[in-house]
Amino acid sequence: MLSNRAKPLNVLVIEDNLGDYILLEDYLLEKNKGIQIEHAQNLSQAQDILNFKLEINLIFLDLILPDASGIELVQACLKMADKTPIIILTGYSDLHWAKRSLQLGVYDFLVKDELNPNLLGKSMAFTLNRHFFIQQVERERQNFARLFNLSPQPMWLLEPQKLAITHANQAACELYPDKSKVFNNLSFLELFGEEDRISIQELIQMKNTSRGQHYFEQPNTLEGNIQVELHFTRVPDMDAGEAILIQANNVTRTLDYIQTIERQNAKLRKIAWDQSHRLRAPLARIMSIVNLIQAHPESVEDLVSWLNELKYSSEEMDAVLKQLVNETKEG
Repeated sequence: MLSNRAKPLNVLVIEDNLGDYILLEDYLLEKNKGIQIEHAQNLSQAQDILNFKLEINLIFLDLILPDASGIELVQACLKMADKTPIIILTGYSDLHWAKRSLQLGVYDFLVKDELNPNLLGKSMAFTLNRHFFIQQVERERQNFARLFNLSPQPMWLLEPQKLAITHANQAACELYPDKSKVFNNLSFLELFGEEDRISIQELIQMKNTSRGQHYFEQPNTLEGNIQVELHFTRVPDMDAGEAILIQANNVTRTLDYIQTIERQNAKLRKIAWDQSHRLRAPLARIMSIVNLIQAHPESVEDLVSWLNELKYSSEEMDAVLKQLVNETKEG
């Protein structure tokens, strides 16, 4: 049943009845090639095997042992086995314990009198596959937690109905050092001014995912009042079913740069306007005087006057150019 595993399957059977153990061992060897079976007759021996021997992939646990029994035994074995999956071996008289064990974290239970190789194989396949998927989900949860907590951008997880903060990453706590200890008692909206709260609430509740740019002022942070761009998305949550992930990008400097560029562009437009108007008058006079000289080269008596006028217009044009250069440098 499990012959397609890349590694040998290591099984621990905790059973004090030797006849029951031999029967289970025969069933295990019949259907599984390369299986490694360890046997413990009580909880103490099982502890030694788990502490000092090979990695155990699956545990079969009898519900009645010489040193423990019932729910107390199951709880002790779950703690001892850590995340190793456990299948209970029980008799008809102990079915109520077996069913309660499922609530504690046991994967399955088998009635000894009904046991056969096929039933055993199905239970093992179900247990190992379920354990694999649980581990995969746990790895993804841990990866998400690491990405969430180590992100340099402030991030919050919100309960979707009241927008209460359930988790805040380190960057968010550093942004609000006076509120980080009580984040779990706050609504996310309380981090913003009255004028922005309605807009943020509508933005979160009316859309599945944020689109475009949404700028809001976040007051009273470690950096003072800052402008933030909010992004949010809905993510699955193991406890609540769904949560809202909020990411805040500090765009204060970016917006300051944009405003500075806009002021510079306005000044450049003014300079361009001045260039086209203040320079036009002396340039037009110069061009007119040149035309007069070209049209009347014989008028020697007027030449001196025209040259004086040409000099005056050139000096005026030079002064305007210097002034425009200085204004450009100041801008």
